[in-house]
Amino acid sequence: MADRIIAVADIVSALVGTRSYKEAFPKERVLEVLADQRDRGLIDGSCVAVMVRDYDEVMAVVQRACLPVAALHERVQQEYRWLLDQLARHEAEPLTEPAAPVG
Repeated sequence: MADRIIAVADIVSALVGTRSYKEAFPKERVLEVLADQRDRGLIDGSCVAVMVRDYDEVMAVVQRACLPVAALHERVQQEYRWLLDQLARHEAEPLTEPAAPVG
């Protein structure tokens, strides 16, 4: 049963996530895709039924669980932008004296 649950969760994750090649799907579209996959016999109907019933609660739990990771990601992005700015400033400065040998 775990593999069936993971199959549904993987589909939902792929659909609700923003990717470089697509925007996140809204709830209605996610549920349509799950229903289509279920109707074609590709995923477990009982797992889909639970996801349909508990979609909002599942997504709220996922969002809360992701908050620390999202905050860390934002911090890394800020530091990256700062480093790029420092590099651009360094490259724009004329070299006034030869660099000291290292070592």
